[in-house]
Amino acid sequence: MATFPRLGRPTDNGRDRAGRVTVARGEPGPDRGGGRVTATGSGEHAHALTHDAEQEQGPANWGMLALAWLLYFAFGLVSASLAPLVGPIRTDLHLSYAEIGFVLGFWQLVYIGAAAPVGVLIDRLGTKRALLLGAFAVALSGFVRGLAVDFATLLA
Repeated sequence: MATFPRLGRPTDNGRDRAGRVTVARGEPGPDRGGGRVTATGSGEHAHALTHDAEQEQGPANWGMLALAWLLYFAFGLVSASLAPLVGPIRTDLHLSYAEIGFVLGFWQLVYIGAAAPVGVLIDRLGTKRALLLGAFAVALSGFVRGLAVDFATLLA
């Protein structure tokens, strides 16, 4: 049993005499799954993080990777689908070259601005729910783009 940080002797409840968290490092245990355990923080805000090599691999993770790849492919397809149709879209919606150029480049600004908040959202929702929400957003974006009647609605 090691103490985190390096003060005091461990007690039976996982804390040393100063109230700091004590953790087993590299020692297998019934509740640790044989993995390495580390801890961060002290007092009431301490979090124990377990790392188990077997937990990181498995068919479910490959499925999530495939789903993430397919979703990113669909996003790329929706965002790139506008470029080959610039002529007909420009004519139908009566757009100038500047407006259609702005529409073609605007999604990148949204992508940059949404990266950090969406990362926090993924952490809160979990991978499955976040991918489902992302798939819904990509589908809704493609559908709404098809309903556009002018520059403002195409941009939204």
